[in-house]
Amino acid sequence: MTDLISEKDFQRTVLDLLHTLKYKTHHPFLSIASASGFPDIVATRGVDDDWPFGEYDGLHPIGLRLVFLELKTERGQPTFEQWNWLRVLQAMGYEAFIIRPSDFDSIVEILR
Repeated sequence: MTDLISEKDFQRTVLDLLHTLKYKTHHPFLSIASASGFPDIVATRGVDDDWPFGEYDGLHPIGLRLVFLELKTERGQPTFEQWNWLRVLQAMGYEAFIIRPSDFDSIVEILR
């Protein structure tokens, strides 16, 4: 990945990776009606036909993963609202990241 890749192309690459790793994803086509700063991609893995009847760890299904990703180009800077969403999601125990093309190898490892 280079610093010349657009956020749109990077998004396609990340979505392809998520689908290869068997994540279900959501990315709004237009974010006009979305909450300001909400992460670009929400991805989950571990939900299948047996859910919600599988094993639980307290209230949460075992093996379920919910990840929030804010995509940025190499030079792009997150807004205050984006930082705030990620901070709140992380404080609630969710995996929430700002990712850039130069992070791709690390992203692959994190998402496995």
